[in-house]
Amino acid sequence: MRAPVRPDRERGAQLLRRARTAGRTLLAVLARPARGTFPVVAVWVVVWPLVVALLTVHATVQQPGFFQKALLEADVYDRLYTQVLIDPEIVDVTDQLMARLPVERTVVTDNLRVVIPPSALRGVSERLAEQVADYCSGGGDDLDLRVDLQPVFENIARLVSLYLLGRLSDARTYRAQDVATLVHNLLAAAVEISRGRPPTSVPTLMLRDDQAQAVASAVLATLSPGQRSVDLRDQLVVLLRAGDLPGALALVGPLLFRGAGSAVADLQRRLGGSSLDLGRPFAGAEESTLARGLRAVHVLGDSGVLALAAGLVAAMLAALVLEIRLSRRRGGRALPVALIAPLAAGIAGLLGAVLLRVLISGALARSSGALAALPPGARRLADDVTGRLVHQVTTDWLRLCAAPMALTVVLLAGRFLLGPALARGVLHLRAMSGGRAKAGQVALTAIGLSMTTWLFVPVTTNAGTITCNGSAALCSRRFDEVTYPASHNAMAASDADFLGPDQDLDLIGQLDLGVRALLVDVHHWTTAVEVDGFLAGLPAGQRAALEPYVRVPTSARTGLWLCHNVCQLGALDLTGQLQRIRSWLDANPTEVLTLIVQDEAPASEVMAAFTDAGLGRYLLTPPEEPDGDWPRLGEMVRDGRRLVVLAEQADEPGTWYRRFFRYAADTPFRVTAPGAFTCDPDRGDVDAPMLLINHWVSRAAGSRYDASIVNQRGSLLAHAGLCETARGRRPTFVAVNFAGIGDLVDTVAELNATPR
Repeated sequence: MRAPVRPDRERGAQLLRRARTAGRTLLAVLARPARGTFPVVAVWVVVWPLVVALLTVHATVQQPGFFQKALLEADVYDRLYTQVLIDPEIVDVTDQLMARLPVERTVVTDNLRVVIPPSALRGVSERLAEQVADYCSGGGDDLDLRVDLQPVFENIARLVSLYLLGRLSDARTYRAQDVATLVHNLLAAAVEISRGRPPTSVPTLMLRDDQAQAVASAVLATLSPGQRSVDLRDQLVVLLRAGDLPGALALVGPLLFRGAGSAVADLQRRLGGSSLDLGRPFAGAEESTLARGLRAVHVLGDSGVLALAAGLVAAMLAALVLEIRLSRRRGGRALPVALIAPLAAGIAGLLGAVLLRVLISGALARSSGALAALPPGARRLADDVTGRLVHQVTTDWLRLCAAPMALTVVLLAGRFLLGPALARGVLHLRAMSGGRAKAGQVALTAIGLSMTTWLFVPVTTNAGTITCNGSAALCSRRFDEVTYPASHNAMAASDADFLGPDQDLDLIGQLDLGVRALLVDVHHWTTAVEVDGFLAGLPAGQRAALEPYVRVPTSARTGLWLCHNVCQLGALDLTGQLQRIRSWLDANPTEVLTLIVQDEAPASEVMAAFTDAGLGRYLLTPPEEPDGDWPRLGEMVRDGRRLVVLAEQADEPGTWYRRFFRYAADTPFRVTAPGAFTCDPDRGDVDAPMLLINHWVSRAAGSRYDASIVNQRGSLLAHAGLCETARGRRPTFVAVNFAGIGDLVDTVAELNATPR
C-alpha cells in the first residue's frame, strides 16, 4: 500500500508545478505577445522618459550638493590659485584693477590665499549652489548670482597696509623747525596713510620725553578709543624719543588704514560696486538656450517635480493594472505586458539619454559666448566643471532608465533559473522540524542577501597586493633608492595664517596632495633680541614693512614652535602638529614619510615632542654608518617604522634622531632666477648616498608666479637629470615652494617609474 503524501510535500510540489508553468508562459511571451500589450507599452514608452527627466532634474540641479560635488571633483578650490589667478591674462587684469593701489603685483598674487581664503571661496560656492538649486526648485522670481566682495576688499586692505608701510622707507626725511611743525606734518602724513597713499616726506626731530609724550598723544588721538593701548603708547614714545618718525608712522599705520579710503573706493568703482554679479553674462540673453533652460526648470520646479513624477508613475501603473484585468477577462495572459512594458520603457529612456546629451551639448555650445572672454586657465576650469555636471546628469538619467530593465531581467532570471530551485527548497524546508527549518531559512536568507549584494553592489577584492607610497614596485626598493616629493618650509602655509607663506596647504593638506617629505623649522618662541637680529638682516623697505608685525608686545611662550624666521609672522605648536601627523599615519598605513628638521632647539626637547605626540611606534632608526643599508619600503610598512626624522644640526647616535647631512647632501638653495638651478655642492658630503635638490627661486617671500614656472615637469626633470649626470645618482628628495602648483607629485612618480 502506498504511503500517504504529507501536506507540506504536496504544497511544495504545487509550487514547483507553478514555477514550471510560469517558465513555459515566459517562453510563450517571446513567441506571441498577448492582446492589448502594445497600447500599454506605448504608454510606458512615452511616459517613462518624462518621469526619468523629472527625477533627474530633482536629483541634480535642484540639489545644492550636485553643484558642490562637481566643484570638489574638479579641485576648483586649489586650481583657482594654481591655474586661474596666476594666468598672465588675469595678472594683467589685476594690474589694471590695482593701478591706483600702492601695491606691487606680487603682493597680491603671492598672497592670493590671504586675499581670497579657500574657506571664503567654499562659502561663496555653497551659497551660490543653494541659490541655483532654490531657483530650479521654483523659489524666487530671479536667479541672483551676486557675490559680496566686501570681505575681499578688507583682505586686500590688510595687504595694502603692509606694503604701504614698506613704502615709508622710501619717503624723504627732513628736519622739522619745531615741535608744532613736527606735529602738523606728522598728522598730515598720517592722513595720507589713512587714505591709502604713502607720504612723500616725513619730518624728523629729536624730542625730549615730555615732547615725545605730547606728540604721541596727538598721534593716538587720530585712532579710535579701542585702539589706544598703553603698550602702543609706550612703543610710540620710544620711537619718537629716538627721532624715528617713519617707524612711528609704521607702528600706527595698520591702525590708520582701514581699507575704506580712496584706493579701495577706486577699486570698488572699477568693479561697479561691492558685489560681483556672476549671472550678468546671462542677464537679458533671451536667445541663450542655457538661460531659457534654467527658466524652464524654474517654472517646472514651481509646480512640484516629485508630485508630477508620482502622478505619471501612477498613470503608468494604472494602465498596466487595467490591461492585466482586461486580459484576464478575455482569457489572455497578463504576464507578457508586465514584462514587455518595463523593458520597452527602459530602452526608450536610453534613447532619450542620447537625445539629452545632444541637447545639452547644443545648449552649451550656443551659450559658450559668455565664457569666450575668459583666460585659458579659467576656461579650462569652467569646461571641467561643466563636463562633470553634464556627466552627473547623464549618469543619473541612465541609472533611472536601467531600473525597469533591471526589474525585467530579475523577474526573468527568477522565474527561469531560480523558480524550480526555490520551490524544491521550500519543499525541503517544510519537511524539516522546527529548529532545523528555522536554521535553514536563516541560511537561505543569508545566501540570498549575499547574492543580491554581490550582484548590485560589487566589491573590489584585495588580491594581496601591497603598495608603498602608492606603488607596489617601490616596496622592493630601499629607502634611499626612492625619490620623494618634498615641500620647503612646509609649516609656512597660507592655510595656517603665515605671513609671506611658502606653501598654500597646511601640513596634512600637503600629505594628502602626495608630498612625502616635509622640511620644517623648529624654534623656541622668538625673543626681542632675535627679532632685532632678523630685522637687521633685511633690506630697508622690507624691514620697515615687517617691523610693526614682529615688534608686537607678547609674553614669552613656552614649548617648541614651527616658525619661519620669527614666530611673530606665523607659528604652529610642534606637538599639536605632530599629533596631526600621527593621525595621518594611522589613516594611511602604507605610506612612508620623512621629516627634515631645521633644528633651532635642543635635541632632547625635539625628541620629547615626538614621544609626547605618540609617534614613537612609527620612528625608524637610520643605519649607523652613512653608507649603511636602509630598509626596504615594504619592510618599513610591514614593521610600522614608517617615519624618518633627520635634523640639520643635531646628531644623537643610537637613536632615531640623526643628522641629515651625515647621509645626504643638497644643492644651492639661494637661486635667484628660474633658469639658474645647478647641482653644485652645497651642504653635506658630495659623495653622500642621498641627495636633496632645492628647487625654488629665492625671493624675499615665496612667489606663486615663480612656482608656476619651476614646478613644471620640464624644469623638474631638467634639474633632476642635471644632478644625475653631475652626481651619478638621482635625487632622493625634490623640494619646492607651493607644492600644489605644477607637476611635483606626478613628476616624482615618473622618476620612480623609470629604471635607475
